[in-house]
Amino acid sequence: MSRRNITAYLNLPEVRSMLGVSSHTGNFSVISEKVFQRFIASHDETEMTWLFVAALLERNIPVISYVGTFDCTSAQPKKKRFPELTEMS
Repeated sequence: MSRRNITAYLNLPEVRSMLGVSSHTGNFSVISEKVFQRFIASHDETEMTWLFVAALLERNIPVISYVGTFDCTSAQPKKKRFPELTEMS
């Protein structure tokens, strides 16, 4: 299923109603360009996430790594390997 199809489906009035989304809430968007640009502007590249997770683990702070089965915006194989790379397994 494409991002466009998911977006169209989640913005259907009957789906929004079933999910309890307020009529004052804006439309669903898979990717927020505004948020993405802020990540880039702050040099917060997702490739470096493992460094932050490793620092948390060194301090015995629990970390949950979740990869959704139907997450259309994630790189599934890479995220599934993430726990191995950070010794979380």
